[in-house]
Amino acid sequence: MINKPELLRLEAELSDELSNLERVVNIIKSRLKELPAVSNNIYDVYIDSIAHNLENFYLAVEEIFKAICVATEEGIPAGERWHSILLKNMSKEIKGLRVNVISADTLEILDEYRKFRHLARNIYTFNIVPEKLILLAKETEKAYKLLKKDIKNFFKFMHRVLD
Repeated sequence: MINKPELLRLEAELSDELSNLERVVNIIKSRLKELPAVSNNIYDVYIDSIAHNLENFYLAVEEIFKAICVATEEGIPAGERWHSILLKNMSKEIKGLRVNVISADTLEILDEYRKFRHLARNIYTFNIVPEKLILLAKETEKAYKLLKKDIKNFFKFMHRVLD
């Protein structure tokens, strides 16, 4: 089980990571807002920017989850499917180590970002369907708010256990 000083250190680290995540969300929102007004010759640049920031969004989510795994000493999954396993593990309580970090709703929405990140890393960005990308981008703020709420609840519970 994590001790109080380690929990406080983790909380400070994740607060910084959530701030970074919020910046990424704001960039995506800005690009989405500007997208209808951009000319055709730079439309692809905006789509690439949104795609890149959606990848960054999920990268930051994984960094949060990996930090929790290290702090609780549960270990980071290995193997070909480690991204999927890590995400699913965060929705599960691990008796004696921690409560679940995210809810089933958060798991469901974050899994869409995990799938997108996998897709984007394995194809050329010009093969990404802009309409699908835009739909996912429009959900990013909701995903962020769900994650932030879940992280807050996770720490609230962990503090009660350790106090």
